[in-house]
Amino acid sequence: MNNIKFATILALVALFFVACSEDSGSTNNALPEDSVKTGTFIDERDGQVYKTVTIGEQTWMAENLNFEYQAHGESYGNYCNMGDCKAYGRYYIWEVAINVCPTGWHLPDTTEWHALYRAIGEDPYAMQATGFGKWGNATNASGFSALPAGHWGGEGVVEVGWYASFWSAAEDNLGRAYFWNLDAGYAYFDINYKDYGYSVRCLQKFLPDKEISSSSVDTGSLIDERDGQIYKTVTIGSQTWMAENLNYDFKLDGESYDNYCYMDHCTIYGRYYTWEVALNVCPTGWHLPDTTEWHALYRAIGEDPYAMQAMGVVKWENATNASGFSALPAGGGSFGPGNVVFNDVESEALFWSATKQEKSPFSTLEYACTWYVNSDIASVTGEPVANGLSVRCLKD
Repeated sequence: MNNIKFATILALVALFFVACSEDSGSTNNALPEDSVKTGTFIDERDGQVYKTVTIGEQTWMAENLNFEYQAHGESYGNYCNMGDCKAYGRYYIWEVAINVCPTGWHLPDTTEWHALYRAIGEDPYAMQATGFGKWGNATNASGFSALPAGHWGGEGVVEVGWYASFWSAAEDNLGRAYFWNLDAGYAYFDINYKDYGYSVRCLQKFLPDKEISSSSVDTGSLIDERDGQIYKTVTIGSQTWMAENLNYDFKLDGESYDNYCYMDHCTIYGRYYTWEVALNVCPTGWHLPDTTEWHALYRAIGEDPYAMQAMGVVKWENATNASGFSALPAGGGSFGPGNVVFNDVESEALFWSATKQEKSPFSTLEYACTWYVNSDIASVTGEPVANGLSVRCLKD
């Protein structure tokens, strides 16, 4: 396929595609000078030194990652431009990108990229390194220093000098993942298959004032007055969550509507709801959390996915459930007329959020944002609103 034609099509689609972002509004304020702090970080794996930049509440690497990821003693899933790894860093396939950041850092999800963009006043030029011909308006006011590294497309690196493309941790259910793209005058999310190679910028993990322990977690219970079911609850920081998946049989005109159970075992994984039902299914005094509230939970537990995971799950061998949240690998369901198919049971947890993605005019599907947990990752991603996912209610 012609690379220029392919890139043009992707860019046009991306301008109309909006990935999941936090529900805290946006700002177009200029970036205050005192809100940017620079530093350095030494990657203990190979001794490389990276510039860092703190923008608002986030600390980012200010250079593209250049760690040679290996599998079985051989370089795997990472590439350089014409053998020069220093100039633009390495290009990683998504499978590697999701695991390649050093300890204490992680691959940012879409909400974290959006938080950065809001912090710099939604100014693409403030992210771009200066001195590149196609980026004539670049100011790099943020110190982020994005480079127009292009991407690795299977037969080599293309579009150097035109675009900067960075993987995010968010994926869809079609073997693709989201990436943050910068061209001369725009910054936006796009989506592509995971075997493409994009740059990686690692984000430092948020450290809470104190580590989560059993003594810092308050547990309780809730009686759902609609059907008398009793749910465990857990208070983490300032939030009180259900510590079990909702299992309320939502009905319309007296009939069960858009909620199903896995193999009729409703008490194990709870029910799976479409997004339309999930928005309205929590009991009085509770609500479906938005992406901002999911991220607040994750920050409160030190951005530790294992602290969310219930113990005793074969594929979640590192789970500690230190937070008491007790996420279960319920997977998700695809609902169709007379046909319900469940996927990823015993390997992934998918919870609806109240945040909807804007619909692309190039797609017939509507998407909403979800909170995704697998064996090693927790992040915001998206699913079609007609799919069936778990619900965890948050106290008003």
